[in-house]
Amino acid sequence: MNIRTFTGQIAMRNVGMADQLAGLIEEQLVRSKQVAQKVETEALERTIRARLGLPVENAPAATIPPPPQKGKTVRKPGGLNRMFSDFFKVRFEESGTVTFRKHWIMLLALIWKQTLIILGLVALMVTRAFDIFDMFTPLTIYVFGITFLLIAIAWWLYGYVDWRNDLYQVTSDQIIDIYRKPLGREDKKSAPIENILSLEHERIGLLGLLLNYGNVVAMVGGTRFTFDGVFDPPSVQQEIFERINARKRQQKEAEATRERERIADWMAAYHRQAEAARRMENPTKFDRNSG
Repeated sequence: MNIRTFTGQIAMRNVGMADQLAGLIEEQLVRSKQVAQKVETEALERTIRARLGLPVENAPAATIPPPPQKGKTVRKPGGLNRMFSDFFKVRFEESGTVTFRKHWIMLLALIWKQTLIILGLVALMVTRAFDIFDMFTPLTIYVFGITFLLIAIAWWLYGYVDWRNDLYQVTSDQIIDIYRKPLGREDKKSAPIENILSLEHERIGLLGLLLNYGNVVAMVGGTRFTFDGVFDPPSVQQEIFERINARKRQQKEAEATRERERIADWMAAYHRQAEAARRMENPTKFDRNSG
C-alpha cells in the first residue's frame, strides 16, 4: 500500500488487512479536517466579535511552569567543555537547530592509519623502556618515537576535524549542508525547508544495514541535498518530515490568521455602513435614543 504525501510516497509493504488500514487512515484524515475546520470557525467568530466590540470568550489560561528548584542551576557548556561534550556525537540539538554528523565508521576510515601508527610508536617506546627491544639506544628510540608520535597525533587530529566539520543541519525553516576542509575551503548550501519536494533514505550495503547508517536525500527544486553516511537514516528522514510539517502548519496558521483579520475587517466595515444607513433612514429615532 502506498500513501502519497507532499514530500513523496510512503510505501507500506506486506501489511495485513490493507483495506481496513486504508479506511482507518482516511477516517483519521477526515476527522482531522473536521477538527481543523471547527477550530478555524471558532477563531473567526472570536475575531469578528472582537472587531464589533462584543464580549469574547477568554482563551484558556496558559499553564504556569513550576518554579525552578533551588540548588540546581542549568549551565550551558562553553569553550573546551562544549567541544568535549559532543566530541564523538553524531546528533545534537541546540537552540532548535538539529545537527547531524557522519557515522563514526566514516571517522574510522579517516583515522585508522594514524591510530595504528600511534599505537605502534607507543608500543615501541614501552618495549624499549622495559628493555624488551634493545636494538637501538633509548635516546634514539625516544627521539624517533616522540617526533613521529607528534606528527601522527597531528595527522589524527586533522582527520578528526575533517570528520567533525562536515555538518548537516535542520532548523525550523531551513535545511543546511556544510562541507568544510581543515585549513581549506568551505561550501555551504541552504534552502527553505518547505521547498523540499521529495525525501528519501538508503542504507549502504551490508555494513550499512549492520551499523545502521546511510544517506538521506532531499530534492529542493533542481538541487540535491545529500546527508552522507548519517546514523539511523529513517530517524533523520522522520525528523526532517516533522520539521517540514511544523513549518507548513506555521505558515498555514499565519495565513489563516491574516484571512480571519481580513474577513473581520470586512464584517466590521459592513456593520458600520449598515449602522450608518439605518441612521440616515430614520435619523429622528437615533437622535431620540441618543438624547
